[in-house]
Amino acid sequence: MEKQELNAKLNKFFQDPDWILVEEMINDYIDPLRDVSTINTDRPADAVMAEVAGRKLTVEKLTMFLRDARIIGQITRNKGGVSFK
Repeated sequence: MEKQELNAKLNKFFQDPDWILVEEMINDYIDPLRDVSTINTDRPADAVMAEVAGRKLTVEKLTMFLRDARIIGQITRNKGGVSFK
């Protein structure tokens, strides 16, 4: 499939009025990952660092997906957590 054809198919998919439901669900999963206050800091430093790194990578990759889907404006909300941006 050529890039232009792929883009046309993706645009049709992401412009569906019900796409907002998927977007909200993704955001509900991303928000807790941004909140570093939920990380148990009683563990060894390397374990805490690994969790922070894992969360950061996850948020970055999901953000890239949302940016590619041209819905990046919706993922900047943060329910009191710390953003890794």
